[in-house]
Amino acid sequence: MRRLTRRESVLITVLFILAAVYIITQYWYYPLLSEIKRLKAEKHQLLGKWETIQPSLGQEENIKQANHGLEHDINKLQDRLIPENASYLFWKEVRKLAEQSDANLTFVQEGNDERNSQSGSPVFKHVQLQVNGTFASIEGFMNTLKRMPWVYAVTEGKWSRQGEGEIIATFSLIVATKTSS
Repeated sequence: MRRLTRRESVLITVLFILAAVYIITQYWYYPLLSEIKRLKAEKHQLLGKWETIQPSLGQEENIKQANHGLEHDINKLQDRLIPENASYLFWKEVRKLAEQSDANLTFVQEGNDERNSQSGSPVFKHVQLQVNGTFASIEGFMNTLKRMPWVYAVTEGKWSRQGEGEIIATFSLIVATKTSS
């Protein structure tokens, strides 16, 4: 085998150097540049999140108090709901109110449910009641009925005379019941 000339050895050395530079740039430098670009974008995104979070820092106690207040409000509102599958409690209370106000409960009917698509949301029921008695007894019944926590609204009311001093009143109400979460 013959010995390489100086020119050939310089060309081979340059070729190896170029090959090494190509391999280093393709498999180390360019991936490193793309990783740096990705990290800069992530840093920018995290800085944006930090700017939105930063004002809330140090307010943990205020946030806890607000959360406690919201939980208390939710629990109070939950007390306005008839327990699930226990509408008999509502009817029992309505009958008791009618007896206390000397009104005769003559007709009761539960209508269709209005369900919300959210899980755990209350189910609203339309209820119709018919009572008869004196004006004072029906007025007393109505006043205690609208203070009942389960009654959300009285949507309709009709009055008619039945006889001397006797009145028949029909009311449409909306009540709400709990659903399983």
